[in-house]
Amino acid sequence: MNVLSLSLILLSLIFGAVIRPLQERTKTSDQDAQLRLKADLVQVRAVVTDGRGQPIASLKKEDFELLEENRTQDISFFAVEDIGASVNSSTDPIKNLRNPASASGRTIVLFVDTIHTSFANLARTKRALRKFVDEQMTDRDLVALITSSGALGLMEQFTHDRQLLRAAIERLSAWHVSLQETQFTPYLAAQIAAGDHRSLMLGMEILRQEDVLPKEFRDEFVEPQVRAKATQILAEASYKRRVMLTTLRGVVERAAEMPGQRMIAIFSEGFSQAGIGGGEEPNDLQPTISRAVRSGVVIYAIAAQGLQPTMISAAQPGIVPGRRREVPGRSEVADITSTMGASERDLEVGLVSLSKDTGGEAFFNTNDLSGRLLKALNDNRVYYALGYYARNDNLADKAKQYRKIIVRVRNHPEFKIRTQRGYQLLEAKTEEQATTPRQKLAQALNSPLPVNTIPVAVSADYFERESLTGQAYVQLYIDAGALQYKEQDKRFLFDLETVITIYDLTGKRVHISTNVANGTFTPERLELAKRNGYRYAERVPLKPGIYQARVGILETATEKIGTATGWLEVPDLSKERLSLSSLLLTRDSASEVMLKKTAAGESLSPAVAQGIMIYSSGSDLDYHLIIHPGATTIKPSDIQMQVEIFKDDSPVFQSQWASVESRTVEKDSKGIEVGGSFKLSGIRSGIYQLRVSVHAPGPTMKKPLQRVVSFAVEQ
Repeated sequence: MNVLSLSLILLSLIFGAVIRPLQERTKTSDQDAQLRLKADLVQVRAVVTDGRGQPIASLKKEDFELLEENRTQDISFFAVEDIGASVNSSTDPIKNLRNPASASGRTIVLFVDTIHTSFANLARTKRALRKFVDEQMTDRDLVALITSSGALGLMEQFTHDRQLLRAAIERLSAWHVSLQETQFTPYLAAQIAAGDHRSLMLGMEILRQEDVLPKEFRDEFVEPQVRAKATQILAEASYKRRVMLTTLRGVVERAAEMPGQRMIAIFSEGFSQAGIGGGEEPNDLQPTISRAVRSGVVIYAIAAQGLQPTMISAAQPGIVPGRRREVPGRSEVADITSTMGASERDLEVGLVSLSKDTGGEAFFNTNDLSGRLLKALNDNRVYYALGYYARNDNLADKAKQYRKIIVRVRNHPEFKIRTQRGYQLLEAKTEEQATTPRQKLAQALNSPLPVNTIPVAVSADYFERESLTGQAYVQLYIDAGALQYKEQDKRFLFDLETVITIYDLTGKRVHISTNVANGTFTPERLELAKRNGYRYAERVPLKPGIYQARVGILETATEKIGTATGWLEVPDLSKERLSLSSLLLTRDSASEVMLKKTAAGESLSPAVAQGIMIYSSGSDLDYHLIIHPGATTIKPSDIQMQVEIFKDDSPVFQSQWASVESRTVEKDSKGIEVGGSFKLSGIRSGIYQLRVSVHAPGPTMKKPLQRVVSFAVEQ
């Protein structure tokens, strides 16, 4: 297989060309569009309960009264649905990982907001999801597990297959590889941006503690850094919120096309609605809410952080609530306890709006996540589907008008009704038409959900050494069995085009690369390649920060497309804190080595499916990790590490804490590379997690840093 750089012409075709809409449209299509706009069907899901909270299932169409903006609507569609239960089933996990099924009673989306959920709370979420799949899901349910970061690729599909869902659950990971605990929240940043001096003083105290600024630094020096920090945090919060809500709206669009009851359960720690200037941006929510309301998609929100009292971290010993400072016009530091409480409420507002406005409910302050999910399902066991046609005259004038929905049961004021609150009439936008294959690939790369005509997965990892070019290590895993091969001279040929783009947290593209790949195989090598898949790798130089990698594959012969998304964080090694690279199960010194392997027609070893490496029982698993001491004076002999293997949160192997010197592979000015190997003997087939924990002495490190990677074993 030869890998060649694509010409600048291809680059301009993909990302430089202006995609123009079709200029000629028939009068018939214009008239059809006008009819659709003037009378759109609004689908309402209503759950009716009595005074004891028991569902009412015997109501008729004439029992209901439905109003929009206090005007009675004719109910054009009516149905009552009672969801039953059936027996669980199971199949081979590795078989389903390689060949995911796509086969109703309920359509359920488990939407895990990995963008706003930490590693620890994601583990709690995974336990709740496993319990749902094992105990609460029925054979009639059509379920999809989708992440806000779009990182599960082909696994983000609707399915009846429990094993596929279990595999997807095990692949869940937080979008950031490390998250330093901070009291500098988006709420505090918004208060500072809005000109609150007490919050500004609190921000100074926090920055002194967390960034270890010398205490003798005067406020005049610290203040510009605090304001810059607030601007950065608000920009990051705005970007993460937009990414999450854009993906969620795509999920709503997909769920709206599915049969039966349609429900989305969001697992998230919440998100701030603060904008760059500090003011709220509630309009970000409205397109998603309105689309869900008009389609009868009900949203529930479950706080992934569980029951957590507001506590001030031990890392903040110098911040005293109400502490006075001798600065004219700034006599007090804002109370940190009150600020942290307000910060938590700030994260809840968006989740409450998404759920309440669509007829669902938001659950906070509970560790029983699976219980709340079960309650959401039970609350919707019996529901009424009501449909009416909303008149949309003068669309341009009323596009921003909020339309309130009221549902009543005649002669039964004691009944409680949970349904959508209302929606905003949004003017339909004309989609730009992609005409060429490369334009379609560019459009797919901008889609919030992956395109899986060609199954592709991506891992975006941080792995920095002196001898390596670039900090980011981006790997594409391609399902070779989905490609079309042309037979020529008793060999099989294929042609692909690949695109890798990387964006920073402001949404700015900081990297783009394109390649053409073609290869030839003998019949014997082709069968192995189809089983194990292909891998392409590239190293990219990046500054410290958090990034989103979007990759795309185009098969030129068939015009089939595959896209995937990954996230990575490049730490600032100049900071006085310990940091870790990503945890890799393979270590290739440079991308040229990888390309040389694939150029020779080699498929992956071990095999990869859905981005998970699949090892044969008895084979060796190798892992590599780089420990970056940063600007600290920590001695390598003082750094301790522990290695563990888990299956479904249960430990299969656990090493003792030991000095990293016992597992050191190489050292340079960047850090200490550690590694090891496991013989996978006596391990049952299934999906596992390898976890490495690292701890070092010091006042700024209260708990170990951890890295986790999934792998599979088959007999």
